[in-house]
Amino acid sequence: MSLKINLHIKFQQSQKGSVLVMAVFIMVVMLMLGVALVRMLSSSAETIAYEVLGTRAYNIANTGLQAKMAEIFPLGADALRCNGGSTSTLVDGAAPAATVTLVDYKPSLANVEGLRNCTVTQLTCSNFKQDAVVYYQLSSVGECQIDGANKTSRTIVVEARSLK
Repeated sequence: MSLKINLHIKFQQSQKGSVLVMAVFIMVVMLMLGVALVRMLSSSAETIAYEVLGTRAYNIANTGLQAKMAEIFPLGADALRCNGGSTSTLVDGAAPAATVTLVDYKPSLANVEGLRNCTVTQLTCSNFKQDAVVYYQLSSVGECQIDGANKTSRTIVVEARSLK
């Protein structure tokens, strides 16, 4: 009986302090997992914010492009050149006309809730005539920002042709 008690006491003495080391180790591992989880959530929130800004920038670029296309291709009338002139003045087979950059072209979207702080920063248009058909290439850059620091832009390029 006393041998059994001696072995039990000896076993307890050899285990002294190991529980404390294991507890500290588990706490450190749990802390590292918590910090990693917080970083992942923070990064995910930032990614979603940029994704929303990118979608808004795409929409404003598309809006500017469609507004310009509506000017070039009016309903019930012949298509116009990029600078507003008549397409009949273009020389058939000539090199593309100079690109018209419409820097100050900004559609009025101040009242659209989802496009606040978004602008069309650049809208370019070029056209040329080949075999009596006028070809157009339009490019629009939309830009959105939050707090003046985080900025996202999208570029859309569209090619079109006249029906005549």
